Amino acid sequence: MRKIIFGCCFLLALSAQTQQVHNVLNHEISSVKEKKLYQKESNFHTSIRPFYHDEVEAEFSNDSVVELLKKDNRLYLTGSSWYAKLLRWSENKLLDDDFIKDTLNILKIRLNPILNLQFGQDRISKFNTWQSSRGISLQGKLGDKLSFHTDFFDTQALVLPFQRTYMDANYVVPGQGRFKLFKDGTAIDYGVSRALIMYKANKTFTFQFGHGKNFLGDGYRSLLLSDNATNYPFFKIESNFWNIKYVNLFAQLNHMGFSTGADRLFDRKYFAIQYLSWNVTKRFNVSLFEMVTWKSVPTRNFDFNYLNPVVFMRPVEFQNGSLDKMMLGLSSKYKLMNNLSVYGQFVLDDLRIAEFKDGTNWWGNKYGIQVGVKAFDVFKLKGLSVQAEYNQVRPYTYSHLDSITAYTQLNQPLAHPLGANFKEGIGFIRYNYKRHYIQLRASRAIFGADTAGINHGQNIFYSYNTNKLQVEGENGEFGHKTLQGLQTTLNIVEAKYAFMINPSSNLMLEFGVTNRMYTNSLVNDNTQHYFLGLKTSLSNYYYDFL
Repeated sequence: MRKIIFGCCFLLALSAQTQQVHNVLNHEISSVKEKKLYQKESNFHTSIRPFYHDEVEAEFSNDSVVELLKKDNRLYLTGSSWYAKLLRWSENKLLDDDFIKDTLNILKIRLNPILNLQFGQDRISKFNTWQSSRGISLQGKLGDKLSFHTDFFDTQALVLPFQRTYMDANYVVPGQGRFKLFKDGTAIDYGVSRALIMYKANKTFTFQFGHGKNFLGDGYRSLLLSDNATNYPFFKIESNFWNIKYVNLFAQLNHMGFSTGADRLFDRKYFAIQYLSWNVTKRFNVSLFEMVTWKSVPTRNFDFNYLNPVVFMRPVEFQNGSLDKMMLGLSSKYKLMNNLSVYGQFVLDDLRIAEFKDGTNWWGNKYGIQVGVKAFDVFKLKGLSVQAEYNQVRPYTYSHLDSITAYTQLNQPLAHPLGANFKEGIGFIRYNYKRHYIQLRASRAIFGADTAGINHGQNIFYSYNTNKLQVEGENGEFGHKTLQGLQTTLNIVEAKYAFMINPSSNLMLEFGVTNRMYTNSLVNDNTQHYFLGLKTSLSNYYYDFL
């Protein structure tokens, strides 16, 4: 299947003739641009991410914003001597330009280094942390319709104890994949790579083949598809017509399991997603989501029945006589005014209407909700934005008959990183002025952790059939409420300042402090982590659920 898709992309490349490089999938970088994309008169489909560069440019000139940043904080070195020219060239390269940018006939390329050099300390335990990531990022276009992007970086790090506990239990670094130990097992070593080939056939169709991540929704979290998990190979078709953007996304996923971290062949599975985003008006958007996941077995690999781009997948799944996992969802946004929008999501894993009406809290009623608000230029202060969001998911949502067919990728949830059986509130205050960026973040999550011998529905890797064990004196089928189990609270407050050194490569200098409190009846763990770092901001990596 992968060879067929790649072959199609290669044939499209032969006829390639406007650059279609996507924007980075990063909340910090995107928040600076979103003010324009959430204007009342904008017809932009903000819930499909990452954004395409050309589509953003059609709404406002993001390139001109970058050019204004390049003029800021310049020394404007003058003189014609060799050392003045060298200093001027060095200043341009450090503060403004790509490391390498060239045009070779119809081929245009951009090459930049990737850095993440960070040092920190937990002031409570006096535990020191560090991270060293080095790599390269290459972007380019061939003609006017074909573009590509690839990057790779290698990392060595000494992480906080609670982060290491998660990594050892799950065999992965959150969002970044597998790791190895070094320095006598005290530190970790891992590499991350991604790649993308994108072909803009015309105004209607865009094709992508890559190894990376996707995100559906307007929030910080997504209950449909987030960028929480590790990169995966995918093929995506986006169709634009009228006020609609329609996405077909097909991907291959892996399940590592939790019995051993040794090298071996992992269990393979696939998903097919259909997502229809409709701008009913320029203010109001409603989007429909449908997903099916199935595992690879000797008699069945990629199921071409799900390749039909317009069919409803539930009848196909039923006719196959299969036990594939299905989910439906709804995402919506309404612009109250230019600088104020509300958004939300609803995910439906399973629902029995009779049990829902009777209020029996049947275990199989599995769903989640999200509501949020975004405000820009708050108090008429340009660059000041606020975001608040609430997420809640019932027990056993996203789980399935076994851990392989759950809605996961490489031992991590594909939607919300907390899995299920939780309530969460998150708030952001962000301020950017020229190259300066300040962020205050506070979150509070309460979830019902599993106890010995009982699946309370938080860990989506457990089979949902294990819910039949006794839960709080009920018979196993009914009485399942959100937060059942070992009620655990996770509070995080973070303050951070960053200076954009180079807007072309997203190289930033940042420092801040993160205060974490993790408590239940068995554990009381507090961390106050101060950090200083030089990093290239290209992706989101979440540690605020551990």
